[in-house]
Amino acid sequence: MDFQISLLRRQDATNKISVILDPSVLVIGRPDESKKALLAWETVCTPKTAGGFNVVQLRTWNRAAICKLLWCLSNKKDRLWVRWINAYYGKYMHDWAVPKQASWVVQKIIKARTYMLDTGLDVEEVLGWSSFSVKNMYVQMRGNFQKVHWKKLTCNNAGSPKWIFVLNLTAQNKLLTRDRSASWGITQDVICPLCNVENESANHLFFACAFSEGIWATILAWQGIRRNVLEWKDEVQYATTRASGNSVSACIYRMSIAASIYQIWAERNMRIFQSKSGNPDLIIRQVIREVVGRGTMRARLARKLEELNSYP
Repeated sequence: MDFQISLLRRQDATNKISVILDPSVLVIGRPDESKKALLAWETVCTPKTAGGFNVVQLRTWNRAAICKLLWCLSNKKDRLWVRWINAYYGKYMHDWAVPKQASWVVQKIIKARTYMLDTGLDVEEVLGWSSFSVKNMYVQMRGNFQKVHWKKLTCNNAGSPKWIFVLNLTAQNKLLTRDRSASWGITQDVICPLCNVENESANHLFFACAFSEGIWATILAWQGIRRNVLEWKDEVQYATTRASGNSVSACIYRMSIAASIYQIWAERNMRIFQSKSGNPDLIIRQVIREVVGRGTMRARLARKLEELNSYP
């Protein structure tokens, strides 16, 4: 994937020019063709069990932190700043009126009551807590999310973070495959670069494509799994029903499917953007080598991987 980053030039009083990043225009995709994001920001900030990446929503976290300041006004009477606010604006706290003459900081603290009400909390009950956790308040403000059925694939996976990232996008059908690019008007070529026969889509790449099917079939055999390669939705269903536990075999399976998807996607990108093609046997060896390398760092997986530590 190509990344486009806007650079802003800023000149200070000393006539020195510095370059800063403008994160508001960071886009994923080809810079001259599309500014569409693969995932909505709201999805990125959801918990991993809900298909997100658990990125903190700064606005919500800031509100939770302000709520703690309001809690301190009722529970930290010995603090100097609390004594000062109560001395000058304590009379307004009885009816929660916001003094107009107060600074914006004090006004923000008093207005934090509305954040609690919007969350469905009783203000008096919150102020009566013996302790206050910004993290717990943030979780309550963020709300509840429906868990995705494939959460075990990404949440309990000992694979590399980059594998998990691509696996997450694949499970949500958010990879920038050629069928999606064509629907956005980015490209007209929709043929799969791996088999050059059928149109490319996530379901085709994993694992209806003859190229990727052969790779995954060999990886399954390497693990000792004797079955045919399934379509992607069926592979996900198999993983969530047969490989969702904490057994050694289930852990190795989750690592293997994540590594295989990542390497297949990397091969696909190399063929498109670098006009190079790799050998399926080398990709299989790469997957096995990386799975064994990461897995042996965990004592409970080391013995099983030592038994599998050979190329099919």
